[in-house]
Amino acid sequence: MFIESDMAMFMSTRRSEVLKMIRARDSIGVNELIDSFDVSPATLRKDLTYLAEQGLIVRSRGEVHVASKSTVTPFESRSVIEQQGKMAIARAAAALIEDNDSIILDSGTTTNEIAKLLVNRSDVTVLTNSLPAAFILVDSNCSVLLAGGILFKQNVSTQGPEAEEYISRVEMNKVFIAASGVRSTIGLAASSPFEESLKRRLIQSAKTVYAVLDHTKFSKSSIYLFADFDDIDYIITDREITDPAFIERFEEANVQVIVAGE
Repeated sequence: MFIESDMAMFMSTRRSEVLKMIRARDSIGVNELIDSFDVSPATLRKDLTYLAEQGLIVRSRGEVHVASKSTVTPFESRSVIEQQGKMAIARAAAALIEDNDSIILDSGTTTNEIAKLLVNRSDVTVLTNSLPAAFILVDSNCSVLLAGGILFKQNVSTQGPEAEEYISRVEMNKVFIAASGVRSTIGLAASSPFEESLKRRLIQSAKTVYAVLDHTKFSKSSIYLFADFDDIDYIITDREITDPAFIERFEEANVQVIVAGE
């Protein structure tokens, strides 16, 4: 029997799978999608309406198409992409957080999944610049520190000099850092100079650095490099890394890789 949280997870997983199928073809008939999933036509059409509202697809008569790749994906839209992998990463990360621990949660959809797993924890101090993560933890027993600053709408976080100055005054045990992509075998990259600067500060304010990266990030790059792999202690990901170049680089930098679920 599904409880409400199980049903929400099932729905998000299905929408993610629907989106994958559309992206694999660029465009696909609605009836073909309906035949591919074990749900009613009405339910599938609701999924398509949701994905269209998030700007991920465009609907036309009898077909759906991938939205323009030049469009920046809204924060809520990204939360349904690779959600199973992100949830697995979050579970692995949460298992590393001890009672009386002090942690930093970077902004991002994966770190928000970590926040959800801390709601019933006690005696954990969380510093974050993510407004969604702070909101998730409102009713928890965690002590929550929210860095103030300029609101960055793309991922609903605070950035800028005020946020960085606040973060610079603290030292926490662990930071769980996200990235827009991986720059070859060099390090982690962000999509804006403001993110780059703030993420550098987050790393400097923690004793141990965990990068939380779903497998798709290793095939993406981004403009602004904010961390060399020498700055990272652990990478938590959802699939085994088999590329010899990455394996060699991680060994050189003494980065330990944790594959969620193993």
